[in-house]
Amino acid sequence: MSPASAGGAAADGEPASRAAADPDPGGRPKLSVSLGVWQDWPAAEVVRTAEVADALGYGEIWIGEMATFDAFALGAVVAERTARAALTIGPLAVAVRDPVMIAMGAGSLAELTGRTATPLTIAAFGRGAVRVAARQADRMVINLVTPKSAARLVQMLHDECRAAGRPVPPVAAWLAAVVDPSAAGIEQLRWGLVSYLSAPGYGEMFAEAGFGDVVRFARTRPHPGELLAAIPPEIVGHVSLAGQAQAVRARLAEYANAGVDEIALVPGSSEADPAGVATLTALAP
Repeated sequence: MSPASAGGAAADGEPASRAAADPDPGGRPKLSVSLGVWQDWPAAEVVRTAEVADALGYGEIWIGEMATFDAFALGAVVAERTARAALTIGPLAVAVRDPVMIAMGAGSLAELTGRTATPLTIAAFGRGAVRVAARQADRMVINLVTPKSAARLVQMLHDECRAAGRPVPPVAAWLAAVVDPSAAGIEQLRWGLVSYLSAPGYGEMFAEAGFGDVVRFARTRPHPGELLAAIPPEIVGHVSLAGQAQAVRARLAEYANAGVDEIALVPGSSEADPAGVATLTALAP
């Protein structure tokens, strides 16, 4: 799935005023779609995910970058295959791409596809990155968080914006999503947690949620397979949207109550739900 390193950046494909749209009155945040890159599934399937998201009326598609496609190259293909959704290129790791290269890629994509790319979204988790977002971002994005952790980060952003004398930008959260998950779907979500359990900040969040034993084991640096075997299936429900559609919608309301304005769904993809089509259909705006 898309990375969420603190200090990551994204070039958005819509005006900031639209990105800041209020959650709907039913307590559900605005929904967008982030193209997940699952290590156990063909990477090219994300193009189908983008097509479906666009057809279902999701207003924005996030195109991140990990170990497969160059985000700008994938963005060009998605731009050709979609018509309505705004495109956000990111997250992009700023340790890999400097600001000039990010600006060049965003500018090239905008010129060659006719899609705009202007506002800045900053991925944040620690206080330093939140402080940067408060001073520079048109939107802040957080990843793989419980509602309780999301509420803390939102409050931190409000405090930093108050200190900086700036309006508070909207907050988005990337969350893996699988409606009516199969066993393989839950397994995919469990794999997605392996690299986060020992990470600073994330580990403490999982410990707070009641999984301190797993975090302590993860920090002994076991083989990834051993760590996966130790991750209980119920952990995914704390930082992902997994379950029947009604339960997932209730979980979305929890994030809205925590101050999250937008949820970027990262749909799981498996034989039971290729390209996440069923999940996106069940949660479509």
